[in-house]
Amino acid sequence: MRQNFYAFGHLPYAWITQHPPTSAVVVWALLQDHRNAQGVCWPSLQRLEKLSGLSRSSLQRGVKWLTSHKYIEVDAGGGDHSSCYKIIWNATELPKEYTEKYTNLNGSGRLPDMTPGGINSDTGVVSNMTPKDNTTEDNVGAKAPPVHGARVPYETIREIYNEAQQKGLGVTHGLPGWKVCRSTKDVDRRMGLKRLWDVTGTEDKLRHFLEKACRNEHWRGGNSRGWRADIDFLCKPKQLRSIDEMDDSPVSAMEAQVRLGVAKLEERGSKWKITLTAEGIINSFLLLKSGGHSIPPRSSFDYIAQTIAEGLSGASDEDLLAATREFMNQADNSFWPRPGTLFKLWQDNV
Repeated sequence: MRQNFYAFGHLPYAWITQHPPTSAVVVWALLQDHRNAQGVCWPSLQRLEKLSGLSRSSLQRGVKWLTSHKYIEVDAGGGDHSSCYKIIWNATELPKEYTEKYTNLNGSGRLPDMTPGGINSDTGVVSNMTPKDNTTEDNVGAKAPPVHGARVPYETIREIYNEAQQKGLGVTHGLPGWKVCRSTKDVDRRMGLKRLWDVTGTEDKLRHFLEKACRNEHWRGGNSRGWRADIDFLCKPKQLRSIDEMDDSPVSAMEAQVRLGVAKLEERGSKWKITLTAEGIINSFLLLKSGGHSIPPRSSFDYIAQTIAEGLSGASDEDLLAATREFMNQADNSFWPRPGTLFKLWQDNV
């Protein structure tokens, strides 16, 4: 274990006049804490997020500033490999602008107590918290990057994405699915595709990743606005984390939306006493789906779950299931029942 948590590495004197953003200072401190004797480390962004409390985008801005000002070099990772960070700051070079200002004020060109701390003249101590391979329990997947960075197969990613959109879960239950990706030439899009490839790394893992994303029916058009996600949306850092954290076990998107709807209802409150449970509504919806019934194109399961929970106030899960069976016995079409219809069937059987 580290002996103390009171201080870290060295801050360049040049920063007194360069005014680095807070994110750059935080990233610098984290890299100093993880570096080995050669000034190299490869902590995952997930680990850096947990340690700093900053968002991934803030950390990336800090890395960009340090790179552009030639304090570090970054070898972008891919697949299961984290990016490799190397401290290249030369502490033996005097910060010209600050030195001039100090000389004008004090008549001396030497900064007091100047302690070298860059990679070319290092008196700092490598953190004994940093293991040899830079991996810890909360740095899962942060493997040392390969010597030669793998190229991002942009066209392959596009083809697999469109395959999932056209043939996979993205077109089931009458939903139109994601928007088709027709080009990968745009620079911003390529940055997003690289983020997607960094998370997956192989074609099989990419397919599995997109299969998980397909479970979100809202992204596939299952909403009141008819909005559909495109590949740029799915490749945003927030969405990538959301998909990555989904349970690997197949979970019904309908079930997830019903639970979300009930949770929303509990959070905002209702003037009606809610007696139905999420499980009861899910069982009713599963029965309807098995009978070939489908929800309206511009509706969603979370909204319908809320209206049924309020519309059948006082009913039990068994009452809802009985009303659903009666509706299916009488129905001569594949329409989804209105809450008022189920309420009437429930009251008729009371």
